[in-house]
Amino acid sequence: APLPPFLPFPLAMNDINARKEASKVALQIAEELQEPNAMPKHQTLGKFNVLARLVRIMSQKEILEVGQELFTQEQKQDFHSVKQTKHIQAWKVYRDAVAEAGTPASFAVIAQWIKSKQVKNSEAANLIATQVKSIRYPTKELMEKFFELATCEEVTSQEYLNSTAIQS
Repeated sequence: APLPPFLPFPLAMNDINARKEASKVALQIAEELQEPNAMPKHQTLGKFNVLARLVRIMSQKEILEVGQELFTQEQKQDFHSVKQTKHIQAWKVYRDAVAEAGTPASFAVIAQWIKSKQVKNSEAANLIATQVKSIRYPTKELMEKFFELATCEEVTSQEYLNSTAIQS
């Protein structure tokens, strides 16, 4: 897919393995979230912006692959496991960065996550609300795909998601 103009990285971006770096940054942020008081020192919010920028230059396939690598459902028996908590946090950080990216590829991935029920209810509603605010190139084709998503069975049957999708 053609890359959008004015990318957030210099021309040497061909040397960046966005998929690998995105996974690494998401895990690093998850680690830093374990100590909230140290977040300013570690510049965690800046790292989140870098993660969102990395997602912007990734293809739909790459975004999906990183998402599959990081996705972990919360399981009650492992709730107090530090390793499990960090992995859940990494998934949530990445998921939010995908919504913040605002590209057609990130929208397609979010739509796929919703249709497969990987994200649902208020979690999906928050992703849609964020994505709508951060969409970078609102084309007619993208708006049609959004309408299709907003009116599909997977969305209309979910309490919070159906109203958020329609209002957006």
